Amino acid sequence: MAMHTPGVWLALPNVPQVPHYWHVSDGEDFICQMFSAHGEFENAEANARFISAAPDLFAAVKATIALLERKAQPDEGDYQKVYDLARAALSKVESDSPSPHPLPQEK
Repeated sequence: MAMHTPGVWLALPNVPQVPHYWHVSDGEDFICQMFSAHGEFENAEANARFISAAPDLFAAVKATIALLERKAQPDEGDYQKVYDLARAALSKVESDSPSPHPLPQEK
């Protein structure tokens, strides 16, 4: 099974003056492009932000599953880490800036 392109994905406007063309990039290559042909400009941006959050959402889900599978009583630090991952992933989708800050990398 192929893995997704690793790293931070960013939602960026293709051309800032053309609001209905957006793309998702890993900083080097395009992951995908989207546009709105019917004047619904915010849909292209919202879709790009949603797609750009996919690796972060994946990491948040993996962290949640690992926490739940341990069955031990996690301390507050574990809960905070999972909460922080989930909030950072959601902020990529909900942010008003073109390229939200990436998540801190796990060690």
